[in-house]
Amino acid sequence: MLNQGAIVQPTSNALHHPALLVYDILLGIFSHLGGFEFKGTLRSAGLVCRAWYDPAMDVLWAKHVFLSRLLALLSPLEIPPGCDTATVSCEPASPLAMPLNVGRPHVGILESDSPSCEPFRRPIPQGWSRFRSYACRIKSAALDNNLFDLTFVSSTNPDPSRPLLPNVRQLILEPQDIRQALMWMHSTVERLNFIQRPGVNMSDFIVGTTRLCPNLTDLNLSWRASIMAMEPIDGLRRLRTVSLHGCDMTVVLLELAKLPSVESLDLSWLPDLPSRWPQSLIKPFPRLETLHIDAVNGSIATFIHILAEGGSYLKELNIGRNEHMEDLQTSISAIRVHRYLERLIIDSCQGSTTLSLPTLRNIFPCGSLTTLSLHVDGDILMVDEDFIVLGISLPRIVDFSLQTLNSRTKFTLQALSIAVESWPSLKTLRLQIDLDGAVPPEKYTAPHRQLHTLHLPYCIISTKPVQVAWFIAGLSDLDGFQLLCGERKFWPLVKELLPELRRARREARTRAHGTRVSESD
Repeated sequence: MLNQGAIVQPTSNALHHPALLVYDILLGIFSHLGGFEFKGTLRSAGLVCRAWYDPAMDVLWAKHVFLSRLLALLSPLEIPPGCDTATVSCEPASPLAMPLNVGRPHVGILESDSPSCEPFRRPIPQGWSRFRSYACRIKSAALDNNLFDLTFVSSTNPDPSRPLLPNVRQLILEPQDIRQALMWMHSTVERLNFIQRPGVNMSDFIVGTTRLCPNLTDLNLSWRASIMAMEPIDGLRRLRTVSLHGCDMTVVLLELAKLPSVESLDLSWLPDLPSRWPQSLIKPFPRLETLHIDAVNGSIATFIHILAEGGSYLKELNIGRNEHMEDLQTSISAIRVHRYLERLIIDSCQGSTTLSLPTLRNIFPCGSLTTLSLHVDGDILMVDEDFIVLGISLPRIVDFSLQTLNSRTKFTLQALSIAVESWPSLKTLRLQIDLDGAVPPEKYTAPHRQLHTLHLPYCIISTKPVQVAWFIAGLSDLDGFQLLCGERKFWPLVKELLPELRRARREARTRAHGTRVSESD
């Protein structure tokens, strides 16, 4: 529960520039949920920023683009007027429903005649107390909607004797020095997102975090400078999820590997992976279950082998962009040691990647695999028989995705239907390849009972509608079935084929059993 009196502590700078504090409070939301297209809402939020404009607030005006986007993100949150308490019930409302009672008192009419300016054609009250109430309500609304818990920007100076949010569980920090960052550390912090600024020593920060945040469970580090040395961090005994983004963090990775509690590891845009581990570290990441590697140099296969040798058996492996395609082949060959793997995702690999059945045979020992996603830029050198073998070897597949940008990769619909029949638990099928051939109606003896979502490229449906319609109709009797293809006229064709398909099924079962099947079957 938040305490209104503890949320905003006005400093001399903030009193002269009150809108800066709103910017500090909201910046973390946009940095955490950025990348959205706000369109009309952004324009309306820009009008709000115009109403706040004061020539003396040059810092705020220089950052008005960010502020307008932040306001646009919060605009659907309706905050009851006059509510100054920490607990606020927030319901979706009009993008212009948020009360905006901050700024200069004489700003009453904006230059635009647009109807969206109507809520702002009135004087805006002045005074620090009203502004503080507004800032408290915005933060409460953001907390109630699980947008963020706290953010810190260096334009305000917190009082270490009275932290703003003593019960905060998540921190998003981008401080200018370690002293400012450590002021926000508290034993209740569980999730920490730290963005480095020049001049901030990471080793000191991690050591301070170990001492002040023993209950930390999620750690996300975005760094711009290489870390050459680091003290032990064995105090983070509850850390489960780690994300490292940026420059060389080999030293940090080696220290984190000693923690017995880490279960999820995300490595992105790192220049290198450790090729060997210290002899004293016998079991690195002993409980690691999820590994995501994206745009990382170095031997991924060696890293996967090291994890297995230490007794860590992955359940989810996600290999993203990688310029070294030879290492991708080796990485797949190393997957066989993780026999408990449940999810394998190979996505957005760069270069002329080729995948063949001998390479994919390395994942066959992973009998527990339920999700298999293969997205490559090169060829998938597999014929119909190979695809059927793949289906039979992995009988527990629930979600299968196959995508290649190379048009030379082709399968026949009949081979695909046989593979799908080998997956009795299949629920989602995504295909971005060229399908050829047709499946005779007598091949469909029974519908697939679990499959409910099928993604097909538009070009396949537009050029071979009848063949694909037979394929879909044979897979499912359309009860709760979803087809995502972008072609609305395709559904009637599938439904027209159902009566003929059902007759073919009855005749096939009659020939197989030598008895007549009832019309209602």
